[in-house]
Formats: sequence, C-alpha cells, structure tokens
Amino acid sequence: MWKKQNSIGIAQFIKTIVLALFMAGTIVSVYAQDDDIIPMDIVINEILSNPQERGGEYIELYNRSNQTISLSSLKLGTNKNGKQTFYAIDTNYQFEPQTYCVLTKHKDLVLRYYEVLNPWDVIEMPKFPAYNNTSGIVLLATTNGENIDSVAYNENMHTGTYSSYKGIAFERINPDFPSTLRENWASAAATAMYGTPTAKNSQYQSTKPDNDLTLSLPELFSPDGDGYEDELLITCQAGHPDYRLSIKIYNTKGVEVAHLVNNQTIGTENTFKWNGRGKHEELLPIGIYIVYVEAWRPTGGTKHLRKAVTIARHL
Repeated sequence: MWKKQNSIGIAQFIKTIVLALFMAGTIVSVYAQDDDIIPMDIVINEILSNPQERGGEYIELYNRSNQTISLSSLKLGTNKNGKQTFYAIDTNYQFEPQTYCVLTKHKDLVLRYYEVLNPWDVIEMPKFPAYNNTSGIVLLATTNGENIDSVAYNENMHTGTYSSYKGIAFERINPDFPSTLRENWASAAATAMYGTPTAKNSQYQSTKPDNDLTLSLPELFSPDGDGYEDELLITCQAGHPDYRLSIKIYNTKGVEVAHLVNNQTIGTENTFKWNGRGKHEELLPIGIYIVYVEAWRPTGGTKHLRKAVTIARHL
C-alpha cells in the first residue's frame, strides 16, 4: 500500500513540475509511462450504448492531463453482475493532451451515422466490451489494474423526450466535473446528429467557481427543444461539505415561478438544471429571471446568492 501511494505521489509531483515547464514553453510534449497515469487523467466523455439498427457502439475518451499517453497502456471494460471484463486497447495510438479519441468495434459504422470531425482519432478494437443498451457500467483502467475512470449509465440520464433512444449518445457536460454526477450527463443534441465522436460535446458548458460558496450559470439559454442550450446549468461550489441549499426562480416582478431544490444537503461540487418551465411544468415566456440560492450550515451562517438569466427563443 505504501509503495502504491508513494509512487502515485511521486508521479503527481513530477507531473506538476512538468506542467509548469510546459506552461512556460520550456518543453513541448511529455510522454507518460504506465505508472504515471492516475485517475481522471483520462475520462470517459461520451457513451453510445444503444446504436442505430446496424450501427456500432462507441466510447469517447478525453485526455485531461498534460501528457501524451499511449492507448496501449489502457484497457476498456464493463461490469455485469459484479464481474468485470476488460479488453486491451491494442494500438500504437498516441493520445495527445486535451484531445478526444473514440473506441469502437465498428469504425465504418461510426463514420456512417455521425459527422466525425477527426476520423483518424477513431480507434477500432477487435475485441470490444458488450454494453447493455439501456444501462450498464463503462470501466477504464491501466493494463496493470489501476482504475482511471468509470461511469454507470442508464436511460434516465437522457434529457428530452424521444420515442426511442437508439443512436443517441450520452454526453459529459464538463470533463472536470465528477463522472458519478448525474447532472453532468445529457443527451447529445439533435443539431449534432445525436453524437459528437472525436469533437467537443454538443452539450458542453464551462463553469469556474472558486470561492467559499459560489453560484455560476450562463447569462442566457433557450429552452425551445432544438437540443442546443435547452437547459440552464446551475453550478454551486461550496467550501464546506455540510451546506443545505434551496434554489428558487423569480420573474422580474418578484413572483416565484419555479422551485428547483428544497433544503437539500449538498457536497462541495454541485450542479443543477432548470428546463425553463414553471411550477406546473408550463413553458415560461422569454425574458429575464432571477436564480436565487439560499444556503445554510448547521454550524451557523446563511448565504444568499442571486444571478440573472435570460430565457430566449428563436423568432
């Protein structure tokens, strides 16, 4: 145990030094050794578990680290009834920092059904895990058994109403948010053909809270059902894990029109969604609304945060 923790600590220290040199322009690229890869260096970024008829499943990865990583150092797997099954990613592909790659058994089918920005970043695996259409677990690990990332998916993670979920990928909203956070996943947009293999996700949003308790959200969203910015992503970051929180939405007349969260215990990283609908699920008119957050701690202290957001629609 000491050896494992110590090696991870040394690897992280080296990576910190290397990142500083990288940012200073001293070096151009860093190649990772197997033991240097740590959890969340690479994340599972998109999942197509329920392909079109005669289509192919795929898993998209995103390299969050500052290192170039050989995919031959990794293996892709699943967990069914407590039994893990992995398959080696047998390729010489070099995974560059802050880029995407896609793993599949049928590259030709991925290229047929989706607009693939970088076809050379689609990697075909002769042996590929069998994922259930509706729910399952995606596992990513190093060849020496270190867990890198895992995602449990199910159809409840989809956003929007569809007659069928076939061909619709699960997209990670932000690669820096936890894989286990339900609110960090959404359906790929219709305008992106329901999948964005090798490209930034159609539902990607970036928020950067950095204080004791912060509220972050875009200035505008358009809940018009076109699959693009249909939901408002509300992010609260707490410097303490024992906050309880309520979120209400008001119009400019001071009337409460929606109540999203009621006195809920939160963690340090929290993301909530608003679909632009009122208390009775009616679609609210375009205009300015106030997102009001009240948070308190059992040890004392209450905070009130407010931000304006505009509901817009295409004319």
